[in-house]
Amino acid sequence: MGNPLNVGINVREGIVSSLKVPEIVSAADVVTANAFMVSNGLNPGDSGAPVLGIRDGVYELVGLSQGTFVAYQRMGWVIRINTFVTRLASQVDLRRVSTPPMPSGR
Repeated sequence: MGNPLNVGINVREGIVSSLKVPEIVSAADVVTANAFMVSNGLNPGDSGAPVLGIRDGVYELVGLSQGTFVAYQRMGWVIRINTFVTRLASQVDLRRVSTPPMPSGR
């Protein structure tokens, strides 16, 4: 999902094409172990948009989209959600944060 060129919500489907990213991604100041590749290139405006996965019919947040290397066949790359959760947990006491129940997706 994203909002490229501020035209409204844009949803595309794709697959995880690799659990690893090429070293060129580290040029964007990213720890490559914290990222994975997706089959659909990301557009300007997609950065930071949620990347959802479907496992056994249930949607789950798996990462946040980050960018595309156009010169390299539009490789889209995503930062794993666990990276953000770990960093957030180190700065916020998550036991004190109230969250609404998640829908079951069924």
